[in-house]
Amino acid sequence: MKKLLLIFVFTLTISSCYAQAFEIIKVIQADSISASNLYGIAKDWIVHSFPSPQKVIQVDDPTRNYIACKGTIDYSKGFMTYAAYTGYVDYTLIIEARDGRIRVQITNVCHRNIPPGSASCSLGLILETDKQFTKGSLKGFNNNVCKDIKIRIIKLAQDVFPSIEDYIKSPTSSHNEEW
Repeated sequence: MKKLLLIFVFTLTISSCYAQAFEIIKVIQADSISASNLYGIAKDWIVHSFPSPQKVIQVDDPTRNYIACKGTIDYSKGFMTYAAYTGYVDYTLIIEARDGRIRVQITNVCHRNIPPGSASCSLGLILETDKQFTKGSLKGFNNNVCKDIKIRIIKLAQDVFPSIEDYIKSPTSSHNEEW
């Protein structure tokens, strides 16, 4: 019985150490467009969507049709009790193209606050779980901020995904070579 309990506790501990990072993924169908053309369209979309594309593109691999960008949004919960959490939410936008489809992923969502906020109010990597923080006097505040950040990233995805899809389907995007 002790061995069974020990195995259960060990398994629970290991699984909690490997919690899943929060991410949102969408596959956009683009029939009859090659992977290399979709890669070019995605790169054009980045150029048109970010004020300084050369600063946000972290990985640009045309042989794999893969682009990874770093993005940042300002963060403030809007209530005085959450002022210590004011700062930034960083994320990675990954775009991978295959023949006839493109995968867009928002991942590596991280919160960092700005001074004079306490270091304990800088939450780091945001996880899928609803109760990311289970200990400490700030766990309720921390979990509320995590929930709010997830809502904001979902709203970001609701803007980004249709924007890329519309750009791919737009007759003025770069895959239209009749100019």
